[in-house]
Amino acid sequence: MKESTRPEEEDGDLLSLESYPNKTDRVYDILLKNITKRNFSPGAKLGEQYLADELGVSKTPVREALSRLERENLVDIYPNRGAYVVEIAQEDIIEIYDLREVLEGLAARQTAEKIDRSGINRFRELINSMEESLNKEDLEEYADHDSKFHSLLGRISENSRLQNVVQNLRYQARILMASSVQIPGRAEKSLRDHKEIFKFLEAGAGSKAEQKVRKHTRDTKEVVLENYDEAGNSAQ
Repeated sequence: MKESTRPEEEDGDLLSLESYPNKTDRVYDILLKNITKRNFSPGAKLGEQYLADELGVSKTPVREALSRLERENLVDIYPNRGAYVVEIAQEDIIEIYDLREVLEGLAARQTAEKIDRSGINRFRELINSMEESLNKEDLEEYADHDSKFHSLLGRISENSRLQNVVQNLRYQARILMASSVQIPGRAEKSLRDHKEIFKFLEAGAGSKAEQKVRKHTRDTKEVVLENYDEAGNSAQ
């Protein structure tokens, strides 16, 4: 297993916890962000003492945050060995995206049936933000907006159980997306897909929205699998 190295400090990575009354939540957010952005590479060891020292906390909130990440399949914890960033195998990729295809397709259909003007405006804002990110070639920012788009599908669907399951899967997919979004032309294709999904949502066309989300997810899975060496366990 690879030992972790100090990730880059940006947007609050490994910085002050003063703004969080609950230290465990803040430690969890920091680790989640660093894992999904691949600042900690797959297979990296997450030492409790190292993280506690970096964050200026005791090992208790670190241990609690790592346990939460283990439940979300982002960290593996081994007795007498410690915690490691999950390494995603090819079969994991297939399972993650097959589930996302079905569940996010359902979320899109339900969202199209329930969306109101406020929801339409929020999706439009996200589409505009995604476009702006591409125009300035900020693919990390684009990935953040992409994730918010899919999270909004879950919220507007008002299906809380579906939303919780999909969010867990999306965290794992973000580890892969950190590499796949760098593939030339991939982000542009993704943006076109999201614009079409939005068109169907705005029209209240639930069946077409579901079909488009499912096709988009299948296409993404194929791209990730084709670039498995880069998007899977290898560091960027």
